[in-house]
Amino acid sequence: MVRGRSAAAITAEPVEGLWKLPQDWRWERLDAVAPVNPRRVFDLPDDAEVAFVPMAAVQEVSGAIDTSAFRPVSAVRSGYTKFAAGDVIFAKITPCMENGKAAVIPNVPHGVGAGSTEFHVICPEDVLPKFVFYWVTQQWFRDAAEAKMTGTAGQKRVPADYMRDAPIPVPPLDVQRRIVTRIDELFTELDDGEAALARARDDLETYRKSLLKAAVTGELTADWRAANPAQQTGEQLLERILADRKARWEADPNNRGKRYKEPASSIQHVLADLPDGWTWASLDSIALEKPHSISDGPFGSNLKSEHYREAGPRVVRLQNLGKNGDFVDAKAHVSPEHHKTLQRHHVRAGDLVVAILGEPLPRAIILPHDFGPGLVKADCIKVRIGDEGQTQLAWAWLNSSLAHSLVAESVKGVGRPRIGMSHIKGMPVPVPPESERVEVLERLAMGLAAGRENEQGLEAQAGVSAKLRQAILAAAFCGELVQ
Repeated sequence: MVRGRSAAAITAEPVEGLWKLPQDWRWERLDAVAPVNPRRVFDLPDDAEVAFVPMAAVQEVSGAIDTSAFRPVSAVRSGYTKFAAGDVIFAKITPCMENGKAAVIPNVPHGVGAGSTEFHVICPEDVLPKFVFYWVTQQWFRDAAEAKMTGTAGQKRVPADYMRDAPIPVPPLDVQRRIVTRIDELFTELDDGEAALARARDDLETYRKSLLKAAVTGELTADWRAANPAQQTGEQLLERILADRKARWEADPNNRGKRYKEPASSIQHVLADLPDGWTWASLDSIALEKPHSISDGPFGSNLKSEHYREAGPRVVRLQNLGKNGDFVDAKAHVSPEHHKTLQRHHVRAGDLVVAILGEPLPRAIILPHDFGPGLVKADCIKVRIGDEGQTQLAWAWLNSSLAHSLVAESVKGVGRPRIGMSHIKGMPVPVPPESERVEVLERLAMGLAAGRENEQGLEAQAGVSAKLRQAILAAAFCGELVQ
C-alpha cells in the first residue's frame, strides 16, 4: 500500500477568510485538512501492476480520469508522482492548470498508483475528496493560482507552498456531503445540456466539411452551371495564368540570362470527377511567380526563440492556423533587422499559408487584409497566388476532406505528422471557369457565414453553462446551496 505522513499533528493558524461563513463553518489552510504532496512509498513488490495517470488521461474541468493504463511498481517507484484512491490530483503546469485539469482518484487496484510529476497531490483527511475537487476547480481559484506561478514562459508551475497555504472553507462533514450531492445533481443537468451542444457542434462540423466538398467539386453550383454555360473553360483560364506568369518572369531584369523553370506538373490522379469545363492544376502552376511564390525550404535554425520580440514584423506559424481554416491572432514578432535578412520568407496580406506539420494535413489560412509585414516559420509554407478568387478556392480545397485523403498515405511521422514541399507544389487544385468560380465563392461564403453564426450561438450557450457552473460552486461554498 502507501505510507504517508498524517496531517493530524498540523495545527493551522487562523486563516483570514475570503468571505463570511455560516456559523458552524471555519476557514483552514488546505494543507491542514488535506495535506499537499505528502511523501509516499509503495509497500508493494516490484512486479505489482499499479494504475498510471499521465496528464493526457485527465480531462479539463469535468474531473473525468482514465485509469486504465498500468505500469509495474519497479518502473514508477521513483521519478513519478504517487497517489492513493480518494486523493485529488491538480495540474500545476501551464496551460493544464489554467484549463482545469484535476480529478479525484477512483478506486484502483492496490488502492494506489502513479502519474505525471506535473500534478500536485491533495490528500483529503478532514474534508471529502469531491468537496476539495470542486473547491480547487473553481475559476477564481485557478486564476489566483495562475497569478502565483513561477518559472519561464511555457514552463510555469503553481508552487507547492501556494497550494498548502490556500484557504478552504470547512463545514461539518454532513454538510459537505449534502453540498457535494447537490452540486452533482445540478451539474448532471448541465451535463445533459452540454452533451446536446457537443452534438450540435459535431453536426456543424459535418455541414462545413460537406459544404467545402460541394464547393470544390462543383456540386454547389450544379444548378447555376446548367443555366449559365461557360464562355471560357478552366483549362483556358489555366493556360492564361501560366502564360501571364512566364511573361512576368521574362520581363524581370533580375532573371536575365536565366532559364525559366516550369511549375510542377498538374496531377491527374484525383479523388473526384470534375464537371465539364473544370480542370485540375498543381498548386505550383497557379502560383503568381517563380521562384519565390512558394517558399522553397524551411529556414530551420535561422529563427529561434531568442529572435522573438514584443513588437515588430509578425511571424506566421502553426498557432495562427485555426481548425476551420480561420486566421488565429496568436502574435509572435521579430526585429525589423531579422525580418530583413529573411526576405525569401516574407508574407503579406492575401497570401495562402499552408501547414506542413500537425493534423490534419494539409490545412491552410489566408492572411487577413490588415496583416502587416511578416515571415512564415518553418512549420508552414507560403503560396502567393495573386488572384483573390483562385486563392480562396485553393483555401477551400486544402481544407477539404478530399485534400486530406489525397496526402494521407504520404504523411510521415507518428507523433509529429509531416508532409514535404513536393506535396504542396504538386497538390492538385480545381480550376473552374472564371464566371462559375465567382458563383462558387459567393455561395461558399454565405454557407460558411451561416455556419459561423450558428457556432457563435453554440459558444454563447456554452459560456452560459460555464457561468452557471461557477455560480453553483460560489453558492455552495458560501453556504447558500444547502440550508
